[in-house]
Amino acid sequence: MARTDNFRAQHKEIAAAVSDVEKLLDPAAAGQKAAEISKLLVVLSGKITFHLGMEDKYLYPLLQGSNAPNLKAMADEYIKDMGSLAGAFKDYMASWSFSKRIEENSPEFVTQTKAVFAALKKRIEREESDLYPLADKL
Repeated sequence: MARTDNFRAQHKEIAAAVSDVEKLLDPAAAGQKAAEISKLLVVLSGKITFHLGMEDKYLYPLLQGSNAPNLKAMADEYIKDMGSLAGAFKDYMASWSFSKRIEENSPEFVTQTKAVFAALKKRIEREESDLYPLADKL
């Protein structure tokens, strides 16, 4: 079992939760499905929060304790980058965690959701292709 198998499994769960929301992102219909979307966002938020906590507790300390300077630098870069993405997601959830807000502003919700999800997918892709293979070699 590779060191990052659990993180990769969490990524799959996050991707599935993102997909569940994306299926409802039609600007014309999102307002009508606001309650369902709101529930799905809470599930997604929980998965992301758990995943980030696990990375902070186990993965990043491992990488920062490595003897390889490039790995330490990469971990520091990911931590810094994740801070900004986590902050953006927190702000997003603060804005859109209420179904009434989604219902009243569905076009804006759809636009912001697509942007946040694109950043999240990019981050997951980078971790899977760049960071996790290095962590598995430790």
